[in-house]
Amino acid sequence: MSDIPMRYSQPYTYQDEAYYAYRPDGANFMETNGPIGLIALPGTEEFVNRINQELYTIRFNSLQRYAAGPMKVEPGFIRHNYVINASINRFSSGEAKATLHDTVRGHDVYIFCDVTNRFVSYPMFGMDIPYSPDDHFQNIKRIILASSGKSRNISVVMPFLYEGRQDYSSSRESMDAANMLKELNRMGVKNIITFDPHDARVENAIPLYGIENIPTSYSLLKALLSDFPDEPFSDPNYAMIISPDENGLKRATYYASMLGLQLGTFYRERDYVHSDEGYTMSANYKFLGEDIEGKVAILIDDMINSGDTLISTAKRLKDAHGASRVIMLVTYPIFTSGMDDVHKAYQDGYIDKIYGTNLSAHSPELQEAPWYRDVDMSVMTAELIDALNHQASISGILDQSAQIADMIKRNADQMK
Repeated sequence: MSDIPMRYSQPYTYQDEAYYAYRPDGANFMETNGPIGLIALPGTEEFVNRINQELYTIRFNSLQRYAAGPMKVEPGFIRHNYVINASINRFSSGEAKATLHDTVRGHDVYIFCDVTNRFVSYPMFGMDIPYSPDDHFQNIKRIILASSGKSRNISVVMPFLYEGRQDYSSSRESMDAANMLKELNRMGVKNIITFDPHDARVENAIPLYGIENIPTSYSLLKALLSDFPDEPFSDPNYAMIISPDENGLKRATYYASMLGLQLGTFYRERDYVHSDEGYTMSANYKFLGEDIEGKVAILIDDMINSGDTLISTAKRLKDAHGASRVIMLVTYPIFTSGMDDVHKAYQDGYIDKIYGTNLSAHSPELQEAPWYRDVDMSVMTAELIDALNHQASISGILDQSAQIADMIKRNADQMK
């Protein structure tokens, strides 16, 4: 099949000639689905462009596969550009408005927001102000308001869940994550897509709709095994899974069970009398687990915030417990305090490698760090959006156990 005509490189409208695509169930695509529209909020443009390219590739390959079979008309099924041109305009006072420059009428719209991206800014009273998570969240609502209810469906792709760490209330504290989900739901958002939330139980705030919690475990393990194909990471005598604290035990337990490794964790005794900027301090720090002497410690966590926990854990594992190497798999390497301390820990031999995803924005310095590898999540996200747009099952994306088991088996067979 020849390449797709370039007239499909323009944003889709219902006046365009429809392209054809295979539907095995014979259903009329337009009865339940609309053409995909990707909207990139400030700071997500690069990631959305990657998804746009992958989505085109997925659908073009689908046409090639089923070209000889029965065909159904699906307007807007395939085109070079699924991105809806949108902008956030700021007044000098800091106020803002959203503008859509392409039609979203009848589209299945996916709004992308990276609430941790501090590399974008806006002018206010002559100052350059970096975007805060609150600013990013407000932009989501502005785009929804700009669509004026014309889109068929609205989904929000928010990899790092806004206020996801404020998922429960202790005494008189705000319940920000639950309130955020309810607010988006009231504004017409039918689907919220997030990756490795701090606590997935926050979806109970909107039980009739829920959120899609996408794991990154397969992608992170795939990167690790591809970098070290000759190392037996599924051998309990060679490696061990470590959770930096008790809050991440469930996540680390999954990795340990898939790799067949022992599990260890660090337990912090909290000092609730003294605090640092609202956070309780650790009075004692104990390792709970089997002997890790001479083994590779694989740390599992959802995020690196300042990096202090990572550094203290790595030092304790090597100095006090004799771990041979410390490797970390993490979804969001944010590094709110910069990377100098982590880089020094690497130079001192405490940290050997960190694997993180590109679901959150990184500085160029992190990309170039010798101890870091970025794991691309654009292909999986494009596959997810394609499946949701066709109301197809996404169970293989939500539960990656079978793929991980098969990958580990192939890796073990290659070492024989």
